[in-house]
Amino acid sequence: MATRKTPSRQVGAIKAADFGSAQIKKYISGRRAEGAEDATINRETSIIRRGFSIATKEADPPLLARAPFIPKLKEDNVRQGFLEHSEYLSRPA
Repeated sequence: MATRKTPSRQVGAIKAADFGSAQIKKYISGRRAEGAEDATINRETSIIRRGFSIATKEADPPLLARAPFIPKLKEDNVRQGFLEHSEYLSRPA
């Protein structure tokens, strides 16, 4: 089972201006090597993506001129087996 980690532990020491595709690829490959699922990695990289979005678009004046491309990985662990409400109510507590 993958351990829960936050992106800041691996990329937090890198200045935003020095952060690019190489660092995100290294982060993704490292997390995959640790056994993290693509869906988990997507949730983690969304934090990084949002930080760059704020720095380039929402800050006035912008704190960065550009944001690196952070890919979204394909997720194939879609939930299955949804219950109807009546089935849920009939399940033992």
